[in-house]
Amino acid sequence: MIDHASTLQPARPLAWVGMETTGTGSATRRIAKLAILRIEPSGSATNYIRRLNPGTPVRRPTARLRRSRRRGNGKHPKFVDIHRQVRDLLNGCDLIGHNLRCFAIPFLVAEFERAGSRISFRASNVIEM
Repeated sequence: MIDHASTLQPARPLAWVGMETTGTGSATRRIAKLAILRIEPSGSATNYIRRLNPGTPVRRPTARLRRSRRRGNGKHPKFVDIHRQVRDLLNGCDLIGHNLRCFAIPFLVAEFERAGSRISFRASNVIEM
């Protein structure tokens, strides 16, 4: 099998985005875990994974699916504490991930708004897998 990924030469950074949440509605649910892999056009990469304190209980079905624990969230930062780092990682990137348009992007936009900030992905190309 040929490794075509090593021959990619993107003009902009690529950011793979994945997350676990406390439920499915971005208006009322929160991000509980966020993973971003930013790959620069030069090939260098930054891997960012954070468990978060969502500030709300994890719903029982979600907790079973994600194997989340109800206790211990207080030791993790809230999204408001990391939103600047997340903005820096996603700034100027094209996005890659699963269900970005319908799930991940609305959750990120909602979390930034709750943090008193804004983020836009209008200039980003979105590659859904």
